[in-house]
Amino acid sequence: MSNIHSEVHGAPSELSESAEGVAALGVLIVDDEPEIRLMLRLILEQHECSLHFACDADQALDSVRLAPPELVLLDIGLREPREGLSLCAELKRRAKGRLPVVIMLTGDNDPSTISQAQACGADGYLVKPFTPMQILGLIDSFDAWRIDPRRAPPAFWPAAYRLR
Repeated sequence: MSNIHSEVHGAPSELSESAEGVAALGVLIVDDEPEIRLMLRLILEQHECSLHFACDADQALDSVRLAPPELVLLDIGLREPREGLSLCAELKRRAKGRLPVVIMLTGDNDPSTISQAQACGADGYLVKPFTPMQILGLIDSFDAWRIDPRRAPPAFWPAAYRLR
């Protein structure tokens, strides 16, 4: 079995629900860089999230089988240059409804890569380096949409790529 790391931050250990009675947001972070995983963990500890971590596509798919996430923060360049795009397409093929929402995290801001991410079904694209405020804003927007689906789904694309 793969080494999948899971933690619940900010939620009671028995319930994993917030004070408002809404289940903690399930987030899967997939990045081959331990520093990025650590940074995202430190940022997301400020939120009530059930955090799961994977460093490659195989670990990510194992994690999804064990605890399907609502949100996936996915690096494009895992062990192979475009492994994240293939994983995104696979997650979207297996998806039931709109979840999980997949946000690509990458240092690549090339328009063709952004288009490839859209073609694979990604719901958003965030270019590294990102700030803690960008991540927390993304989580807040997603959480508001998750709690009240009547709101417009959040758009996490560079301004020129909000085509959906």
